[in-house]
Amino acid sequence: MSGDEDEQVRARPDLRLVPAAGVGWAGSWCATSGDPGLSAVATIVGVAVALAAGVRRSVVLGAVALALLAAVAVGTVHQHRLTAGPVGELAGQRASVSAALVTTADPAVRAGGPARPESLAVRATVLDLQGRGAVWRVRVPMVVLVSGTSLAQWRSAPVGSRWSVDARLEPAEPGSGLAGELRVRRSRLVAPPGPGLALVERVRVGLRAAVAGRSADVRGLVPALVLGDTSAVPPDLVDAFKVAGLTHLTAVSGGNYD
Repeated sequence: MSGDEDEQVRARPDLRLVPAAGVGWAGSWCATSGDPGLSAVATIVGVAVALAAGVRRSVVLGAVALALLAAVAVGTVHQHRLTAGPVGELAGQRASVSAALVTTADPAVRAGGPARPESLAVRATVLDLQGRGAVWRVRVPMVVLVSGTSLAQWRSAPVGSRWSVDARLEPAEPGSGLAGELRVRRSRLVAPPGPGLALVERVRVGLRAAVAGRSADVRGLVPALVLGDTSAVPPDLVDAFKVAGLTHLTAVSGGNYD
């Protein structure tokens, strides 16, 4: 093989793992969509591909089948953890519960209107759940919905704050990756975040102060790109990022631009 031909071979992208990666993503999506039918279809397809791989002695088909079945299995276990057991039962009953939780993201404020008051939504990990006369130790993600007089306290509390709440537990949107929604009736701030998260919050406060005099888009976008804090991004800018397919840029840090 000549030098030029060798360089051409090296320059060709190796796409052999692309099918396995693609079906792995599809299997995870089916398993966590909240639709058992999709999980069943993905499993049947995986078994069929595995049988075809055995008949044809194809390593590529075998890898595709393994990736698909593994993704469906992991996704199904994850979905079962979120929706089964006492949490899923109480959510299905829209039960009144008491919960101990720690916030894991910045609150997103929802503007009020003629028919509804201003509110906010914040993601949290629920650690303890009490309802229907029993107490469970859990560790599941939920979204906390807050309105009324405690709104200001929740808005100013840093990420990692621990709360005790009385709320109504409702089912989460299918495919959201959440175990439920907590509509808060009463809440109490139990403890601020630990030293590590407190230091991160100081950085966030400094960054917000540095862009305080800028336009609304800049005030929201800079913390989103640097720290993943999307709480102040204007809704129209969020929509523009979705249309452009650039929402991943605000998921972590500005390292996406490297």
